[in-house]
Amino acid sequence: MIVALTGTPGTGKTSVSEILRKKGYAVVDLNRVVKQHNFVFDYDKERKCRVADIKKIDDYIQKQNKNPIIVEGHIAHLLSVDTVIVLRCSPRILSKRLKKKKYDKKKILENAEAEAVDAVTVEALERCKNVYEIDTTKITQEKVAEDVEKILGGKFKNYKVGNVDWSEEILTWY
Repeated sequence: MIVALTGTPGTGKTSVSEILRKKGYAVVDLNRVVKQHNFVFDYDKERKCRVADIKKIDDYIQKQNKNPIIVEGHIAHLLSVDTVIVLRCSPRILSKRLKKKKYDKKKILENAEAEAVDAVTVEALERCKNVYEIDTTKITQEKVAEDVEKILGGKFKNYKVGNVDWSEEILTWY
């Protein structure tokens, strides 16, 4: 089973993955895989970032023989996976997290808007039927890791898509 642990940058994917790795889960860091194997086909000058080659990454992941395997990254939901777990965070809090990480204003706004309109969840639903969401806004990374384990254990009732909604927060922007 291949599980994508995904979400907008700043939602906690890397921190939660570290906890899961320490608990013995096989976790693949997509950023590391892209760098190590140069799975890049272009450079986006406007966004100042590499454009990953999804097909090459997917081929690489499919060859991994660990079961289950958790693939962590903000593009993990674009791969051929069995389950997608989307980490979500209030756009207001997400913006603060990204500012601490020294993201520029344009990138912060782009990511906050993507979070506000459920961009990652929508993309995941287009590719996979088993998609779940965890709101990381007010809980610890350890609690998020526990929630991921619950989903992996088949207890996903509380994590169905649609439980996270930022529409009220968006209205305060205007």
